[in-house]
Amino acid sequence: MRVTNLSFTDRIIARTIGRGRLFADGWGVEAWIERALTERRIVAKPMPIKVNLRSERSQSGITTRDLYFVSPVSELPYEAKLVHGRWLLPKQGSPNIVYLSFPATGDDSYAPRTRFWRPLVQEGASVILLQYPLYGDRKPRLQSGTWLRTVSDQVLLQFAITQEAVCLLGWLEEQGFSRLGVSGFSQGGSVAAVVASLFEKSLAVASFATGVTPAPVFTQGQLATKIDFGALKDESRQRLNAVFEAGNLGRYPRVARPEACVIVAGRRDAYVFPRYVEALAALWPGCEVRWHNSGHVNLWVTRGNALRDAVRDASRRL
Repeated sequence: MRVTNLSFTDRIIARTIGRGRLFADGWGVEAWIERALTERRIVAKPMPIKVNLRSERSQSGITTRDLYFVSPVSELPYEAKLVHGRWLLPKQGSPNIVYLSFPATGDDSYAPRTRFWRPLVQEGASVILLQYPLYGDRKPRLQSGTWLRTVSDQVLLQFAITQEAVCLLGWLEEQGFSRLGVSGFSQGGSVAAVVASLFEKSLAVASFATGVTPAPVFTQGQLATKIDFGALKDESRQRLNAVFEAGNLGRYPRVARPEACVIVAGRRDAYVFPRYVEALAALWPGCEVRWHNSGHVNLWVTRGNALRDAVRDASRRL
């Protein structure tokens, strides 16, 4: 599919989302950069964790419980060592499925995803909204908002959230939850796809605005306009592309249940180009791609019902 009319809204949003720049302090810890370049994929496996649950709160027909556990990734900075999440459950009865939900780039709160998931939880689903390392309650003291200071911070974020999610899925299995899923928008959808590939068991996957690799998002799409390439110096774009190719799903096992995977994408997305969505679908024969005549931002803002339908259908097909 050739993109001829990228979203004007996406381009405007990219110019107005703040004066910050990603990777303003350069490459960061070279060992993490080299790890991404040499291993060429994220590695994660289930490990035992102790999940702590806070007291229940009920409102609008759902029950909310905050949770936390110590990350199995020791390299995280002190502020990020505790994994934080919010568990949304039906007010009555056991959930028919439990999802992990991963946020989009720049989303450091639970509010947007809570609004999205509330109708699904009221219908009987459940979801744990996870925070990224280096975001929200896990933000390092010297970092401004969600503007990650170095490339190695981004590599560490992606490695850590993948390992944490695989461990949390294992914990949910131990608690007796047999029907599990993963979901996310943009970066969250990319994380969900990698987690589904590495978990090796059947999961429902509802992935939105997600391509086969995150590399072009950082080097070609509108997000690239927010990167401080001057701080990365010579050959920065080529090396950055090579680093983030570690998330290329072509390097991972195929998901265990592709027919339970529903991908929703915008034909005019200026962040995640449609050809990379098509490449992901080709890797997962049996999955479904649902196209909308929208850009990246409008897919989330105006297509909420369609995205929720994708979650429902992925759940039903598991």
